[in-house]
Amino acid sequence: NSSLQEKTNSLRRIMGVSELLYSLPIPTISIINGPAAGAGFALALACDMRVATENAKFVTAFSKIAFSGDFGGSYFLTKIIGTAKARELFYLSNTIDAKKANELGVINNLVDANEINEYVTNLKNKFRNSAPIAIKYMKKNLNIAEIGDLNLSLNQEALHMMICSETEDHKNATKAFVEKKQFFSEPFLLEANVWQPHGPYVLDEDCNAINYNLTKNIWSTDNDSIDKYLDETRCVN
Repeated sequence: NSSLQEKTNSLRRIMGVSELLYSLPIPTISIINGPAAGAGFALALACDMRVATENAKFVTAFSKIAFSGDFGGSYFLTKIIGTAKARELFYLSNTIDAKKANELGVINNLVDANEINEYVTNLKNKFRNSAPIAIKYMKKNLNIAEIGDLNLSLNQEALHMMICSETEDHKNATKAFVEKKQFFSEPFLLEANVWQPHGPYVLDEDCNAINYNLTKNIWSTDNDSIDKYLDETRCVN
């Protein structure tokens, strides 16, 4: 039998996917069209944005099965909706529907299920028409801002602005703006597939700018495979 420390280390390795979703230098978007419970809910929270249909339901679920929670759910939910409501949802494990999730700020947008495919396509196109280097540094700035250090934020914003000022994207976007033309850049996006109840969480890569292959089943119980997965997909700053 594995020791407590071995079990803890094994779970922590798997939980690295939440860290990955949060720190990837590209936007991560979760599309929720069904139940997001427990770890599934936590993984959705780790993404930059969440879009849900009226079919979505959210529940932390852990207290119902005498678990304390994992995959960063307590961290992300507290930051997104505040400590008071996060504690309520964790302690009581109340299920909330998509409308309530939208009111609380758990999701960014509530979209009719019949229109979700069109919405996702439009969202993809918006990101594809964005400058990937600028978006990368925007995400870094926003993640740094959560630390709460103004001096660090100002220093990094200044650095990132000067880096962006030397890119071809900036030059081309400025020219397009002056000439009143639409700016196009290299496409990039990492999209989370629609949630399936109790199913594996699979990421679909649609990004030419990076070489990560994230279309894998992360629920593997093979620790060596998990370590290899996390090593291969770890982002380089």
